[in-house]
Amino acid sequence: MMRSLLLASACAVCAATPALAQSAAAAAHWSGFYAGINAGYGGDSFKYPIHGTFTPSLGVPTAVSGAASQTSSGFIGGGQLGYDYQISDGLVIGAVADIDATSIEGKTALSGSVSGALTGGASGHVSSRLDYLGTVRARAGMPLADGRFMPFVTGGLAYGQVNSSAALNFSTMGPATAFGASRDVTRTGWTVGGGADYLVTDRLRFGVEYLYADLGTATLLKGSFGAGGGVLAGQVAVKSTANIIRVTLNYQFGG
Repeated sequence: MMRSLLLASACAVCAATPALAQSAAAAAHWSGFYAGINAGYGGDSFKYPIHGTFTPSLGVPTAVSGAASQTSSGFIGGGQLGYDYQISDGLVIGAVADIDATSIEGKTALSGSVSGALTGGASGHVSSRLDYLGTVRARAGMPLADGRFMPFVTGGLAYGQVNSSAALNFSTMGPATAFGASRDVTRTGWTVGGGADYLVTDRLRFGVEYLYADLGTATLLKGSFGAGGGVLAGQVAVKSTANIIRVTLNYQFGG
């Protein structure tokens, strides 16, 4: 009887061992380094705030302000490198860095308004292009179902190069004023987003993610110009934002 019981116990342990090993592997399969490629589409807007001071030949300086904007769109693609660590309760935390080339661009004729001492209209041609976009982000996700599907949230630093050019005309109560400029500037800002990854195999990940990136505001033109019988001193800036949706394909080296 005892021999039969011991034999049955041994058989039960042997039968359970593969299941336990499989369970342990499943609990760790998100941990490790990974690298891959991504591709997608993005866009939002380039905004051009205008601020300055108008000083008439005989008079008190007064503020001048205005704004114009244009929509942007284009393709994006590049690569990423990251690391994830799966905590015992199933939560996955990690970090990822990526860099993408983009064709996100806005190029159009603009019209807007100017307020203050030089009340009137503003028109011209302004174009901006996001040459590349990179991010360094933290991630946090929770595997669901069989542990192979993981929704996640992410956020961190964004950086990129914005190429802008402008030719603007101010039609005010006095003579019209025109000026132009072009500038390439590398900007830093922030990004937030989310998505989901799926383990196609123990090593191959497929994912979809959304990111919102804000690269802040950079000065496009700054100076003083004769306008309306006085001097207009001010600046035109460019503010760059983008909504990105892309797919990712990664190979996981550990886990």
